[in-house]
Amino acid sequence: LAVNQTNTFDLTVENGSQAVSTKTSVQIINENVAPASTIATSGFYGPNTWTGAITGTASDATSGIYQTKIALQRLSDNLYWNGTGWVVADSELITTGINNWLYAFGKANLTDGIYEVKAKATDNAGNTEATSSAQFTYDSQAPFGDIEASITHTRAVSLAITGCDANTVAQMRLSEDPNFSGVEWEDFSATKNFTLSPASGSKQVYLQLKDKAGNISGEIFCGIIYIAGLA
Repeated sequence: LAVNQTNTFDLTVENGSQAVSTKTSVQIINENVAPASTIATSGFYGPNTWTGAITGTASDATSGIYQTKIALQRLSDNLYWNGTGWVVADSELITTGINNWLYAFGKANLTDGIYEVKAKATDNAGNTEATSSAQFTYDSQAPFGDIEASITHTRAVSLAITGCDANTVAQMRLSEDPNFSGVEWEDFSATKNFTLSPASGSKQVYLQLKDKAGNISGEIFCGIIYIAGLA
C-alpha cells in the first residue's frame, strides 16, 4: 500500500454460475504520520482568571483525530491528578472534543505553584504523537505595594511606586477616585507622573496593582498636601 495517501481497490464477487456482482470500490488509507497537539496557556492564572478547563488543539492531515489524552502534574510535590484527587501514579485523562479539546478542571483543585500539562493525540489510524507539554503557574495571592510623595506646590508630581508579588506585578492604575472610574490599567512602573486635581489642600492618591495571574491588590493610598501658588 502506498504510504500516507488513499489506496483504492475495485472488488467484484463471482458465484458458482460465474455471475459477477457489481463492482464496489474500497478505499484504504495507509497512514504512519502522527498527529500533533498544542496546549493553550497564558502561563499564569489566579482565582479571577482560571478558565475552568485545560484546553488545546489537535490536528491530523489524513485520517483525523480520534482522541487526546492529558496528564496533569503538580510540580510542588510531583503528584498527578487522576480525575478525583492527587496521586503518586502518572494518570492519563481523556479530554472531550476533537480538533479543539478540553478537560474540565475546577480551581478548587489548584493550590499555589507550578503545574505541567502533557498532551498526547491519537489519530483514527492509531498513530500517537510524542507528548507535547506546557507549564503554568497558579497564584492566588494579591500583590501589595506603596506610594511615596510629599508636600508639593505644583499639580504635576512624580510618584515613587513599590510593587511586590510572589511572581510579577504586571499592571497598575492610579487615581484620586478610590473607585478608579474610567481609569485604564497600564504597565507597572516604579515612577509615575501624575497630575493632581485643582485647588489647594490634602489629596488622596489611590493605587491598585495587578499581577500576571490577575490578582488585584487591596487599597493602597497616600496623602499629598498641595499648596498652590508657592512654587
